[in-house]
Amino acid sequence: MVKNYLQKQTDYVARFALILHCIKNLERTEITATTVENAIKLSKYFIDSFKKVLQESLELNSNEEYTLNLLKTKGIDKISPSKLFKKNTTKYRNREQALIALENLASKGYGRMIKTNNGGLNFRFYNV
Repeated sequence: MVKNYLQKQTDYVARFALILHCIKNLERTEITATTVENAIKLSKYFIDSFKKVLQESLELNSNEEYTLNLLKTKGIDKISPSKLFKKNTTKYRNREQALIALENLASKGYGRMIKTNNGGLNFRFYNV
């Protein structure tokens, strides 16, 4: 994933240089070395931000890790916070803790939260 992103960013440096050039010097037909250096700095910023977000998204707390393993091993593709809480009341002290674990997994790209007809929420697991 990182390798693909790095390749895209190196391809974007020329585009960034053109954008920065158009912002500052629309009349000139040549892009300056300073503009290219600034485009490289901008690309490095995006790469560093991507690495930071990726690292944070890969780190799971114990509740998230347990929930992810449960969904994978049991083949569950949709679950409500209440059902998750009832599956292990010692791991989740209340429904809210189960909801937090599911919301965190959703924010990290493992699935998404879906509203139900009765006003509740279900977690849809992207089983990959």
